[in-house]
Amino acid sequence: MSKPNIEDKKMFLLASASSERIKWLQDIIEKHISRAAIFVARDGLDAAAKLQNAPPHVVITDIELPKTKPMKLVEHAMNVRGADSTSIIVCGPLPKEGEYLDEMVTGKICYFHTENDESEFLKALMKALNFSSQSTQADFHIKFLAPGEVLLKEGDKADFVYFVKKGQLTAFRGQKPDEQELGAISVGEFVGEMAYINGEPRSASVKAVTDCELIEVAVGTFDSVLFKRPAWSKALMMTLSKRVKAANQTK
Repeated sequence: MSKPNIEDKKMFLLASASSERIKWLQDIIEKHISRAAIFVARDGLDAAAKLQNAPPHVVITDIELPKTKPMKLVEHAMNVRGADSTSIIVCGPLPKEGEYLDEMVTGKICYFHTENDESEFLKALMKALNFSSQSTQADFHIKFLAPGEVLLKEGDKADFVYFVKKGQLTAFRGQKPDEQELGAISVGEFVGEMAYINGEPRSASVKAVTDCELIEVAVGTFDSVLFKRPAWSKALMMTLSKRVKAANQTK
């Protein structure tokens, strides 16, 4: 069984006996995630069979499901062959202290425990998708952001360059109430490209304005990625040209 590929559709398995919860989850996923393929299971046996047949990028499950013990599907998802890159969102209260701690830190397991809170669920969804993407071996990975999430922090070490596939971001310096907006970053532009050019710490912070999907490339491999993808070299030059023009206008 092949592992999920970040270039394919994003595959989701929703496991719940509640039709209302399934509909709510489906609506949010389809609203925020492009190329989503959604499969539904109403009980633990059906969910386990579908998970075994085709491990998805993300499993979203209630703690309790008919025809299985509580959290049994979570245990199965962590052990089934071919699901190393599958992340799990558990709809229910946080576990006992120390339980699944390592998996929660990495994003392998996320908990969504605020009923019908779209923004909180979206944060868990983006974290889960980021785990799924970064668990694959590739020259680059897909990075997901929810509105308001910070991508880069001013002064941090620069390890990655990003290309915007979807959404809009904004660059800024300082902190509220003295935060200074520097400009918008849109689809087709690079973010953090100066890290590749001069190797210096981040000169500004960047956060998502909308749902965002970015391509994350390690600074150390960016040369080879650009060589393989000439269109990205052109996009980088256009981004740099826009930055220079904006700087001159500011002066």
